[in-house]
Amino acid sequence: MIKFDSIFAQDGGPVPDDALITEAFLLIDTATPERDQNAGTNGNYSVHAVQRDWDLSTVYGDFGGNGPDELQGEIGPALDLTGALIADARTELDVTEAVQAWQGGASNFGFNIQAADTADGWAFKWLASDSPPQLVVNFTDEIPNLADINQDGTVDIADFDLMSSAFGETGNNLPADIDGDQSVGLSDFVILVERFGTSADGAPAQAVPEPSVWLLGLFLLAAVPLFRKLRK
Repeated sequence: MIKFDSIFAQDGGPVPDDALITEAFLLIDTATPERDQNAGTNGNYSVHAVQRDWDLSTVYGDFGGNGPDELQGEIGPALDLTGALIADARTELDVTEAVQAWQGGASNFGFNIQAADTADGWAFKWLASDSPPQLVVNFTDEIPNLADINQDGTVDIADFDLMSSAFGETGNNLPADIDGDQSVGLSDFVILVERFGTSADGAPAQAVPEPSVWLLGLFLLAAVPLFRKLRK
């Protein structure tokens, strides 16, 4: 179990509260052969976000009697796996999903690391060592203009064309899903109209006379065949 306090600025940490987090990694160094001849392991260890509070007085048996368990709701699904481990080497575990969730308001109860498919032990350097575990968070303060679908620096007719082609699609990570609701629909189009003619940072890029009027007409015209197809 490991926890990093004060990640975000509101808690005195280095990451701005409204920053765009692109990646987050938990770095762990395996012990040296001199420290433990069985430091490495041939199997996987997994890292999980802990779902309940704990402190230095918490013991193994406090977690349902059998340690932190996903089925008991004490930890979340595995965020990443280590792969085989060798002595005196660094392991990098992707914990981006957990750190992004904490930024969004989820409680930060830290990480649980446990054997996934091996009976091998894993000896790694801890807090008092010369290389304790580290949490590395990559972020940017420059929030992209999501209405710039093709990311060419300006919200223009090319972005409208892309949205028109994608209208009605559902799923994760859709470029035209501006509002992030996992579907491309009218709410995305409204945002596109509002930001039409702006640069990548949201500032006006050029004067466009009444874009909401003529774009709405073009969009509805382009969407008619799609709606007819959906009704069949």
